[in-house]
Amino acid sequence: MPWREITYDREKLYKEIWEEPVLTVAKRYGNSNVGLAKICRRLAVPLPPRGYWAKVQAGMKSRHPPLPPFKGKAVFHSKIHKRDDNMPGEVEQILRDELNVTISSPIAVSDPLFNPHPLVMQTRDALRSASTSEYGVLWRPNGSLDLRVSPASLNRALRILDTFIKTTEGLGWNVSVGGHNNRDTFIVVSGEKIEFGIEEKVRRTEHVITPQETRRKARGEYVREDR
Repeated sequence: MPWREITYDREKLYKEIWEEPVLTVAKRYGNSNVGLAKICRRLAVPLPPRGYWAKVQAGMKSRHPPLPPFKGKAVFHSKIHKRDDNMPGEVEQILRDELNVTISSPIAVSDPLFNPHPLVMQTRDALRSASTSEYGVLWRPNGSLDLRVSPASLNRALRILDTFIKTTEGLGWNVSVGGHNNRDTFIVVSGEKIEFGIEEKVRRTEHVITPQETRRKARGEYVREDR
């Protein structure tokens, strides 16, 4: 996949950020609002406070701070993956010409989970009583599908996997769980083993001690301050 270089000019970015919402500007750069906010902090570009654009839409006049002095480089270069729009067509052509397969697009995920695949049902039952790791992700027992998600995302992940497995097996490719310690989830296509799974990204933050925990610490009690 090709790379595309993005240039962030400090003064230009400052004008854009205060003329339009961060999300709108970020899309133009091919970035996320969180990613663009990080760039702004790196270049010392002040960001509009929460509620700023709501006030503007309501007709309220809001002043914004001037661009502060900055000793670093005023231009920042970043590289991102550029999507190849021809890729989906190439994949469909390979499926059609080499594997004699046609996949309807898009494939709808059922809601709620209805008549689940045996592997999905087995995984659901195993994970419902599973404990979570320090990252809040369910511990996956051996013999279950490769799912590494939080309890809140379990049902959604099961529905996605159920749809994927049923679609895959409808094309004549069976899904299996095996390999080392019976922990690999895979399909075999034309003799090629393809592993897959679903993993939820998590974000850890420092624990903010509560007033109750402060009082407990003052009494000499142990307070666990996990992230």
